[in-house]
Amino acid sequence: MVEPVGDGMADGMTDGVTESVTEDAYRGRMEVLRRVGRLVSPDPQERVAACDEVRDAAASFSARDAQLLAMNAALAVLDEKDAECREGQLTALVALVETSCPDPELLWPVRLLAKTPCDDWSRRSRRYLDHLLATLADPAAASHELIMECWKVRWHHDFEDEPTVLYSEIGPDGYEARKVEEFRDGRLAWADQYGAYGGAGLGEIPVGSIEEVRAQEEFTADVIACGEFRRVWGRALREGGRGWEG
Repeated sequence: MVEPVGDGMADGMTDGVTESVTEDAYRGRMEVLRRVGRLVSPDPQERVAACDEVRDAAASFSARDAQLLAMNAALAVLDEKDAECREGQLTALVALVETSCPDPELLWPVRLLAKTPCDDWSRRSRRYLDHLLATLADPAAASHELIMECWKVRWHHDFEDEPTVLYSEIGPDGYEARKVEEFRDGRLAWADQYGAYGGAGLGEIPVGSIEEVRAQEEFTADVIACGEFRRVWGRALREGGRGWEG
């Protein structure tokens, strides 16, 4: 297995909490480093469990911590021989990139995956890899939030089987790039160009202006920060598990 990669975050912390580091910060940093160690554990079951933990907690990490975890998960994929572990590592990577949004330029191990032979990978793992590379290798990825607009639309109705909140990430062409549908009972469904879960689907025509949506009394529509959309997207991916429809 690969050796875990650090970034010097624990330097000066091994002798106790310094004046510049609070006890909570120290514990948080040690927890991140513990997760890093588990991601590259010699035990496959430990690696799978660590990936699940990182995936489920992805939205809670700072960009710096997410970067460290993503680097190590990507390096682990490069060296991974176990199919279940590889899938878990890729799932964790997707969750980290989609929710914590670490700097794409610093996730160099992820780009190495583009040159990794993957003929024996599962279809699901290849689709996760394609999704990651499409997100990180696009030159416009770093300015993603500058060209995308995110909406939160509440749909006021009494239908039991229809969503009540619609989250959309909309590209400069006016088409939905990603969507999350939230139902009355808390269920989440999602869709993007790579797959879908829970019956959600992207619109087939441009969404129009948000003023047009607001003009319809059954909708309450707001423009939201892309960071808020990413957090909801991450929750939806985790609820959808590791499967892809289609």
